[in-house]
Amino acid sequence: SDVYKRQGSQRSSTLFVGGGDGTVTSMRLADHTQPQNLTITARTTITSTPVAKDPSSDMVGARRTNRYSAHPDSTDEAAPVVGVGSVSIMSMGTPPQLLVSDMAGSVFAVQMVNSQPSVPERFGASSSLSHPNASGPKSTSSLPGNVHRLSDAITCPVDAILPFTSDPVSFLTASRDGVVRQWSLDNYLTSGPLGADTTSLKSKALGLTCHAMQIVDTLQIVLSAWSDGAVRCHDLTNRTLLWTHAQAHRVAVTALVVCESAKFYLTGGQDGEIKVWDTRTKELKAQMMKAHGQEVVYMELFEDERHMLTAGRDRTVCTWELGANVNKLTRVTTHTTHVGPLTACRLSRSTQQHFFSASVDRQIHVCDLRYNKEPVKVADYNRFPALDSTSPHHGDLASTCQSLSRGTESHVTSFAVTPDERHMVTGGSDSLVKLWDLDRMEPVAVGACHSTPVSSVGISCDAKQAISCGADHAVVVWNLYQH
Repeated sequence: SDVYKRQGSQRSSTLFVGGGDGTVTSMRLADHTQPQNLTITARTTITSTPVAKDPSSDMVGARRTNRYSAHPDSTDEAAPVVGVGSVSIMSMGTPPQLLVSDMAGSVFAVQMVNSQPSVPERFGASSSLSHPNASGPKSTSSLPGNVHRLSDAITCPVDAILPFTSDPVSFLTASRDGVVRQWSLDNYLTSGPLGADTTSLKSKALGLTCHAMQIVDTLQIVLSAWSDGAVRCHDLTNRTLLWTHAQAHRVAVTALVVCESAKFYLTGGQDGEIKVWDTRTKELKAQMMKAHGQEVVYMELFEDERHMLTAGRDRTVCTWELGANVNKLTRVTTHTTHVGPLTACRLSRSTQQHFFSASVDRQIHVCDLRYNKEPVKVADYNRFPALDSTSPHHGDLASTCQSLSRGTESHVTSFAVTPDERHMVTGGSDSLVKLWDLDRMEPVAVGACHSTPVSSVGISCDAKQAISCGADHAVVVWNLYQH
């Protein structure tokens, strides 16, 4: 981070540098014309002491094994935190206030209290902030450098988001540790992970990716598709793992859809293969080898549950007819409108005649299933709203989009459509989350919070909030009702 002042023609800067050894160093460059005179003004090492899990605490969702002692009389040996991930300036007062994150997912508030040109060995202690959901009184901290532990975070990338279809305040996430978690939009806390498949996951070693999830409201279960070729089913009421269908595919299961009665479900693989399974017996009822030339990215049943829509990275969107006993797959139509691999697709739930699609070609399409022609509507993901639009806010939005833009090569990585299908929320390879007006096919709001490409987005069933996640370990909630 670079803060500078101009004094006449002379420009000076203060730099704050985070290191892999858990240190934060303050450096002073008095004159930009003499960079060789960079001097160290302060340094602190962020250290903390691990303690065992407190069984009396009701905190849910934080990594208790990495909680840190808040007692100055602790005799445990202090250890530096995992390397500093980022340093941001909160205030350049006296002393400067910094916000520091480490590579383990924790965030600290740091005061660089020593402004002398010497490097101190130790800084004074300060009070500690407890996790907002932790029980018990707050206590004094032994953390050096005026460091406050602010929170514990998810410690691995989050790959999938799934809002509940009947509960507007609940949603599920699946992360790279192989865990499905349920969250509440009332308090933005997790009620804890669903039961884990401890026998086959070996989650931290495998680094599993969840590609798709679907909730069956009538049975209160959720099915999920994973990169180890397995399909897993969790009970949302008892929060337990009901079963694991191992080796459903030889490769990753990248798409999944379940019928409303949950009597059968269909899976799509990374190799383009589609399979139909009996839910009770796990028997294979039908399959289509090379239904798509590449990875299947989306599957959806029509309301009659006799037809299905699929999309693949081979640029094709296909409709299928299921046999009378769901024992046969017959291709009905094939649509190819994009010039690049598909990244996301959705069937119109209102008309059952249109679908939405996005591709690495940076375009968003609305297509009519009845005609294998040009798309009905097209939008460029990197398009900015017109500066001369009649809307009084479009000028500000256009300049915001331009300032946040990371070039013209960005594309949609995931999207979700509101229940009335008037708006769409997209997550992009540029780390941005955008709200689109589907009538005008242009963005009406843009948000920047992620530091990596967005993995998945979802919209609550009341369309008031959107949720996004990414490889930066973050789950972000956005308010839509203002728009």
